[in-house]
Amino acid sequence: MALVQLGDDAPKQEAQGMVLADVKKIQAPAHQVPEGVATQGVSSQEIGVQAHNQGAHPDAELTVLASSRGAAILKAQDRLHPKRLYDALLVWDAPWHLNFPKILGVRALLEMVRRLPPLWLRRYDLAIQPVHFGTGIVFALLTFSRRVAALVDPGLPLAARVRHLLTDPVDLPADRILHMQEWTVMVLQKLGVRTDLAAPGLLIDPKARLAVKDFLLSQGADPGKKLFLFHVGAGHPLRTWGAERFAELARDLVRRHDAVIALTGGKGEQNLASEIQQRAQVPIVSTAGRLDLNEVTALVSMADLMVTVDTGVMHLAAALNANLVAIFGAGLVESCRPLNRNHVIVKEEFGCSGCVDRCFLPGYPPCLEAVTVERVQAAVEQVLDMRPDA
Repeated sequence: MALVQLGDDAPKQEAQGMVLADVKKIQAPAHQVPEGVATQGVSSQEIGVQAHNQGAHPDAELTVLASSRGAAILKAQDRLHPKRLYDALLVWDAPWHLNFPKILGVRALLEMVRRLPPLWLRRYDLAIQPVHFGTGIVFALLTFSRRVAALVDPGLPLAARVRHLLTDPVDLPADRILHMQEWTVMVLQKLGVRTDLAAPGLLIDPKARLAVKDFLLSQGADPGKKLFLFHVGAGHPLRTWGAERFAELARDLVRRHDAVIALTGGKGEQNLASEIQQRAQVPIVSTAGRLDLNEVTALVSMADLMVTVDTGVMHLAAALNANLVAIFGAGLVESCRPLNRNHVIVKEEFGCSGCVDRCFLPGYPPCLEAVTVERVQAAVEQVLDMRPDA
């Protein structure tokens, strides 16, 4: 959610020029790419609008309320260019971020109420909630902002019940599945904010790029070879593709392309990365748990290809316009596909996508079991053939 304070000279009745960023769902970051590269990805459009309209309303202030995961990319980018994307960042892992299928309990309700008094003191002119869950909409209303714009799913009882309290409700269409970025675009368009502007993209830290190059050299990587990345983690065990499959893919790509294979992931994926290295029987560099977010961004910007499951780094790679193979399991492709041009999605549809990683079958999910190494190999070649110099 985002909150806006207009400057004293700005017209209080107008919402145009106010820009808000949806970072609740920023598993897909997208902010600043290297010059000359088009920006795509979740939340890229609204942040681009923000940067553009700061000139029109220089006294306006933007406060972004984000989960810890959503705030990570914003904090990393703010270290490179302070105050570029927001004026204030409030981090809160609200219950609807973590357990949205559950009913909001008393403890969570009290925590929500505790967050409100500091927001009341700011007397915001505009609150935007581009995620359509009823609890989030209620929180936006309780900020007592002069205007509250929110995306509403009429099929959710709480959201439908409070719809009439919104100054600017935007109904979620029932006849099609929207991409998450479209959620924010719809709300901004309701407010009259331009959404056809180029987004500023992800900033690349030169020091981070140099540090990553030095690390790869220290691990024996040949800088003259192509660099292929595998992002092996997904934040949930039911979204991982498996060590043996990543290992087999690594062997094949080394044989076909004589490429350097590097693994990315968090500290929680270090054991998985080690298992892939052992099984592959070819040289593989693991960066799992060793890089901060700006260094991961720099590494992805250097890669010739990334293979990843459906996770935040997939969207980061899309924002950098990387050549991308995305392995989907439970996720709905329509709502969270990468938004760059050079990507191929590998998925087996069983009719139960959108299960929120709660597979009704025991063991490994059949939707991921059906994604074979051969299919991913073919997708890699297809993506590489998309390249202008291929």
